[in-house]
Amino acid sequence: MTEKLFRVVEEQNHGLGKGTDRAWSFVWGSRSPLFRTISWVLTTIPRTKAEPERLFTVAGIPFYISYEVEPWVNDQVFDWDDKEGVVSHAPD
Repeated sequence: MTEKLFRVVEEQNHGLGKGTDRAWSFVWGSRSPLFRTISWVLTTIPRTKAEPERLFTVAGIPFYISYEVEPWVNDQVFDWDDKEGVVSHAPD
């Protein structure tokens, strides 16, 4: 995850409020039904719905990687594009 994406998550995480029992999760899905685009989306899930061994914390922010997307996130760098949102690419 790039610093830019982490800062976006950090800002949004503050908006969730203290004590919120949510974890950030990357999902592969439709961002816009109107344009029928499919891409990475960063969303939150209840931590109580996540397998504990799949949760990890970065600078105090909880993240969850599901079994379904794990094969797709290996060897990917996630970044934030101001027009596209979450994007990924292979590391340089």
